[in-house]
Amino acid sequence: MTLPLKQSLKVPANLLVFPIAVYCMIAMGEFTIGVVLVQIIHEFQITGTEAGGLFSAYTTLAAATTFFGGGISDRFGRKICLAIGGTIFFSAFIAASLSPSYTIMLVAFSTAGIGKGMYSPSIITLMGELSTSSRGFLIGLATSAFYFGGFLGPVAFGALSTLSGWRIPLRLLGAAGLLVVVALVILVKERKRPLSSTKGDKATTAPGGSSIRDVFKTRNSILVCMTIFVSSFGFGAHITWTPTFLQRVQNLDTASAGLIFGLFFLGGIFGSLILSSLSDRIGRKVPMILVGVVSAATTYFLYAFIHPFDALATILLVFGFFGAPFWALQTAMAQESVRPEVIGRATGMVQGLGYSSAIISPLVVGEFIGTNSAMSMIMILGVSLPYLLCGIMMLAYRRVRSQEKVLSAR
Repeated sequence: MTLPLKQSLKVPANLLVFPIAVYCMIAMGEFTIGVVLVQIIHEFQITGTEAGGLFSAYTTLAAATTFFGGGISDRFGRKICLAIGGTIFFSAFIAASLSPSYTIMLVAFSTAGIGKGMYSPSIITLMGELSTSSRGFLIGLATSAFYFGGFLGPVAFGALSTLSGWRIPLRLLGAAGLLVVVALVILVKERKRPLSSTKGDKATTAPGGSSIRDVFKTRNSILVCMTIFVSSFGFGAHITWTPTFLQRVQNLDTASAGLIFGLFFLGGIFGSLILSSLSDRIGRKVPMILVGVVSAATTYFLYAFIHPFDALATILLVFGFFGAPFWALQTAMAQESVRPEVIGRATGMVQGLGYSSAIISPLVVGEFIGTNSAMSMIMILGVSLPYLLCGIMMLAYRRVRSQEKVLSAR
């Protein structure tokens, strides 16, 4: 079975279904960690700081590994990195479900972060290489699947953990994930990647024969690295502190705040698909400027005024539609800003910078959050301003029509 993407392009369905299914399940696990923390605190009698350390260890190792994961996939191939990353992630979740102590669980979640850091740049690079003409759509498809997992995981496993405890959801996810990874290994055949010819002759460069410096040889690649750090700062501050803002300032109860916040990811599912597909037709620059400007305006309106429930739901849905797709769009821009043999390394670098910024921003914003009145201004500075800066900086991006000539865009 094949899936049509363009008039003359068809992609085997298994080349999309199994890698994307694993990515969705990784998101389910990642966003479920926060849901089961309360039960973990109760069972192991740990402090809130220690509980937060479980997620911090996961995200830190994921960010660190992502920097190198793309380069590793350039050298050894996408499929092997997908298989290794998925196996590490889901095995770590099974180990976490069997943990007799906090220390072992900390090690397990840290190991899961390594698996995520291997898998994420590999699948995004794979999607980007399947078709340069449909790159935005394919990366957006994977990103939408990830957001869907982030939306589904807390709902499904939160209900299951209430009935059977926190260990069962982690165990089931780990076992199911490993089965899908096995299917990926058996049924997915990696396509041969074209070798890039050097300028002036017919010599070729083998994948993996590159360095980090190759990622920063064009003006566009440097700009994308800068802007994803800025936009991820706003994104990280938003996903960490907006639920608290909804409860403190908008006076919602916990259940209502959770429902409203979930609409952000729902909007992101559709926005990642639609805006990424649009960028294939008109280029990445205009959609990315829209992402920055509309997100800044929407979040300013969210944080600056008190709104009724229906208005809050609409605002978060619109913000998700425009604010979440930055990850797919900027990753596609990074891949188009470097030579073909450096795509994996560039993907890993950009995603690593994004993760790093998303780790820093909750700490920075949290340091300044005080009273309810001050929180509104801090959220504007921490979320709205970074998105606005990203949109403005994107005005300097230069569209490159031929990736083989990216060095001329310096």
